[in-house]
Amino acid sequence: MNRLGILIGLLFCCSYSIAQPQPQAITIYNNPSQGVQTESRVFSYLQSQLTQFEITQSDASVDRALKNIAGGEGECVRNLVVNKARSKTLLFSEPTTYFLGLQVFAAPSVQLLSTQTEQNLEALLTSHPKWLLGVEKERSYGDIADAMIQQTPPDQLYVKEGSENEAQMYSMLMSKRFELLLEYPSVIAYHAKDASEKPVPIAVSGFAPFITGHIACRDTPVTRGFLAAINSVLAGLTMDERFINWHLEYIDKSLHDTFKQQFSQAQSSRL
Repeated sequence: MNRLGILIGLLFCCSYSIAQPQPQAITIYNNPSQGVQTESRVFSYLQSQLTQFEITQSDASVDRALKNIAGGEGECVRNLVVNKARSKTLLFSEPTTYFLGLQVFAAPSVQLLSTQTEQNLEALLTSHPKWLLGVEKERSYGDIADAMIQQTPPDQLYVKEGSENEAQMYSMLMSKRFELLLEYPSVIAYHAKDASEKPVPIAVSGFAPFITGHIACRDTPVTRGFLAAINSVLAGLTMDERFINWHLEYIDKSLHDTFKQQFSQAQSSRL
């Protein structure tokens, strides 16, 4: 090849490399203590599709992640429940995970009536004044449940400090550090799958029938593009059989039909 040809080739290579956009950097926080793996599978798939972003993951509790993001350190956090307070400062993706609504679960050793009629949380605790309800300080259970917790007498709350940890809360319920636990059925099913004794669900009214987890980010031009890209991938993924199977894998089979029905309704409402 003559010198002119070599020069043209070098110029082409240089111009091609310059024309290629560099991946945009995103730091996203994740709480590593989460037990159910549905969200991890969804996020791994999203990450494999978002090649236009250079995603760095960092382990942190929800409280620490939100403080860092508010201070401009990092952009996003995974698997966050939307609530009014967070919506004032954060942008949210479309749902990445779906959960059947919160339930109250009692420790197996707790003496329950043979027939439980549906009641609200306040009535349940009033009728059992010595019982404690276990909740996590850093966790939001959604606006409806958060309001119920705020209205609960402090002496009937066992508030766990520190990083959100489903497994610890489950173990504490089973060892009767508190009598009642507020949790998603899929989380209880995951931790109780091999147990001979299982927590007992109590019919409590007032909770939302379905709740979702989202990727949440501070508002910048880069994060708006990041969330738009996530939503684009999710639009196809939620129609993929793998997506619902990643959820059903961690839900007791007796609840599969209920989950599918609620999921179908949630998808219809988004159209």
